[in-house]
Amino acid sequence: MAFKAMKLGAYDYLPKPFTADEVILTLRKAEEREKLRREVTRLQNEFREDLNLRQNEELGKLQRSLLKQVQDYADKKDCDHDDCDCAHYIFEAAIEAFYGDKYWK
Repeated sequence: MAFKAMKLGAYDYLPKPFTADEVILTLRKAEEREKLRREVTRLQNEFREDLNLRQNEELGKLQRSLLKQVQDYADKKDCDHDDCDCAHYIFEAAIEAFYGDKYWK
């Protein structure tokens, strides 16, 4: 029965006969285990958030660098077509790829 209870998620079991001190000790251990489980979960979430923030910052740097390169190209490139601004189309496509339509609004 105790094995089945443990498989179903029971923290521990107390064989009969048990004393009040054994119950108290088991409850304290369960409480400490739960505190540690919550702390591990909190730290894991904090680590993930920090990692995501750093990745987003790095991605932002790369995006800005790429957009700067495209803008520099667009500013320097002379288009051979009379009525076309090809380099600026490239820049606009890069902006839309990174930011979507919200950039232009």
